[in-house]
Amino acid sequence: LPSIEDKSSTYHERLVLSAKSYINANYMNPITLKDVSKRVHLTEHYFGQIFKSTTSESFIHFLTRVRLEKACQLLKNPNLKYYEISQQIGYNDPKYFTKMFQKMYDLTPKEYRKQVFNK
Repeated sequence: LPSIEDKSSTYHERLVLSAKSYINANYMNPITLKDVSKRVHLTEHYFGQIFKSTTSESFIHFLTRVRLEKACQLLKNPNLKYYEISQQIGYNDPKYFTKMFQKMYDLTPKEYRKQVFNK
């Protein structure tokens, strides 16, 4: 018989899976921990803890990573402007997009694009 921990961990995993698929489908829209917590019927604090303990990353880090991974794909299209990519991944401020991109990849979007096309 599964223990109570097994059941709750499976339940938590299902909640996190549901949250992740929601984020993957909606990363281009404003998404907050509050929004996603409501979707899984938990408080922000509790859901934030479950997300972190299940995935080993915070909700906001996961959302940022999803957005920036999508940005990497979009940067491969030389016809897209940086501000367009920024908007398509859910950042209204291109400067903030650049800052977050650089923080995660140690490159600006411009430098990343240059690397992509110099290969």
